[in-house]
Amino acid sequence: MTNWKKRYLASDIRWAAVASHNPQRGLVSTNLNGSYQLFAWDVPTGNLRQITNNPIAIANGEISADGETVYYHQDKGGNEIGHYMQIPWHGEGEPQDITPDLPLYSSWNITVSPDGRWLGFSSADEEGFRVWVLPSDLSAPPRALFQSQHLTFGPRFSADGSLAYFMTSPTGSLDSVLRAVEVETAELVGELSAGEEASIEFDPAPILPPRG
Repeated sequence: MTNWKKRYLASDIRWAAVASHNPQRGLVSTNLNGSYQLFAWDVPTGNLRQITNNPIAIANGEISADGETVYYHQDKGGNEIGHYMQIPWHGEGEPQDITPDLPLYSSWNITVSPDGRWLGFSSADEEGFRVWVLPSDLSAPPRALFQSQHLTFGPRFSADGSLAYFMTSPTGSLDSVLRAVEVETAELVGELSAGEEASIEFDPAPILPPRG
């Protein structure tokens, strides 16, 4: 095989993440064995261990704050419509559906609050867009914090896990606003807009000042 062909076929790492409360454990998305799959990353040794093995690539996922659990979206044969699953980082056990009572949905990514208490994701289906949260221990079903007919992304969380932030388009145009809501109540705390023809996205700070 020529060198230029080898370059096109070479494996790469799409992204890597470290558990916020357990820096010994991480998660990597790589096509090391062909298609993109999720690999448990033992940070001290650098060893990778494949934990998903789907016929269709799984390029996106998330690791829990304590490094015990991995989350990813499982669709039907690559149609990008399905449910989020969780699987132990150590690889033993079957994947578990974390939203079994929701209709099938499309979703871009799932996030974990920095304090480890919450999972959040946005969904898209024939009824529109929703922003969901649920406790990471799955002790309660998902709750919709927001619903819209227009494009919506998020959420991200504040450092203490009390606030959720998401981007949405109030008018259906490319103009967007950033909204902050209370996770427990879904009460709107604030909204930020840069005016027409501007897009805004939340960039979480590692430390936020006390609210009040």
